[in-house]
Amino acid sequence: MKTIYKCLLIILIISLSSAGCRRNPKLTAEYIDSLKTTFKTLTTDADLSWKTMITEDDQKIEYMKNLLEAASNTGKYDTVTGNNLARRVNTIRFARYDQKSIANYDRIAYYDSLVIQLTDDLLEYIHTRPEIEKKDKFKDLESSLSGMDYNLILQKVDYDTKITALNDFIKENRKILNKVDPEGNYMKMPIFESSPPVK
Repeated sequence: MKTIYKCLLIILIISLSSAGCRRNPKLTAEYIDSLKTTFKTLTTDADLSWKTMITEDDQKIEYMKNLLEAASNTGKYDTVTGNNLARRVNTIRFARYDQKSIANYDRIAYYDSLVIQLTDDLLEYIHTRPEIEKKDKFKDLESSLSGMDYNLILQKVDYDTKITALNDFIKENRKILNKVDPEGNYMKMPIFESSPPVK
């Protein structure tokens, strides 16, 4: 009977040891390199998604500039209103959030509201001048400008997906990463989805 108990005890110890190994894999150089490579890949994917979104936003601002420039060449240009719109277009990107400040909903809402209001004012300026609005060039630019909104929404969703994958990896492996690379920056990043929608 004692022999049976001893056998069962040995089996239990082996099982607990195996479970512990699975939870705490041996920190071999190969395993550590694998973790660092995965972290770098996920970070690169997230950064690329962010840069793509910023490029899309810059393109929207560029369409606004093109609309104003084309309007100024029609001979029906309202200098006061046009110059005011041009100033707002040229400075709006300075209010834009970055990867860290999206943790602040007010920062996102402020910039998005500025863009929405500026877009509305610009299109109203064009629409109240039939001699400008009827030209095909303005119709094409307005269509391109409106299409950017959908692209930006998709890009924000893509960024959130990439950052969520990175955050999950950091959460699961932070202790090991901090242990083998104390100088590394293994902090979770905010996402757009955690912020309330703009009303």
